[in-house]
Amino acid sequence: MNEASTEPKAEMIDRIKENFYRETLSFRKRIKDASEETARAHEKILDFQDDMLRWKRRCAKLQKALKEKDALLLELQAQALTTAPQRLDAMLGSVQGGMSNQKTHDIAMSAFAKASVSQVSVDAHLHEYEKQVAALYAEINEEKQRRIVVEEYLWEQKHANSKLMKACKVARQEIERSKNRVAAVHWSRTKLFYH
Repeated sequence: MNEASTEPKAEMIDRIKENFYRETLSFRKRIKDASEETARAHEKILDFQDDMLRWKRRCAKLQKALKEKDALLLELQAQALTTAPQRLDAMLGSVQGGMSNQKTHDIAMSAFAKASVSQVSVDAHLHEYEKQVAALYAEINEEKQRRIVVEEYLWEQKHANSKLMKACKVARQEIERSKNRVAAVHWSRTKLFYH
């Protein structure tokens, strides 16, 4: 009768060991999968951080170019406002030194025409720079939008990574609890078996 009662105990212990072994394998696989997923997520985060750094540098370069264009635009505007009237006044002053009214008028008109051509040239440059500045502003806004998207993705990846790490921790704790339960059951069964 004692042999019959020990037989089921041995089978039960073997079944417990087998279940523990399967659970341990399952948890190890889940931990391995989670670790691999964490590594992939970490690589993605690093890639996105590199992209963000490149985009920040690009934005800084674009902003610097924009400042330079703005300064040049202001300089050209100031030059247009001061240079053309000064040239006209200088020409008129030098011409009035002893010429007839018709010649003075012709020279003044010639000087005015040159100043007008110069003003048109300056206006054309201003218009071109204004277009370039507008394009730079548009490009900066696009880069900012991309950076915002990347920052949101990074936050989501970090959040997912945090959840994954928490799941790994819970799985490890569950494995430890299972080991302790099996060890306790095995110890109590062994103790009963030998007593």
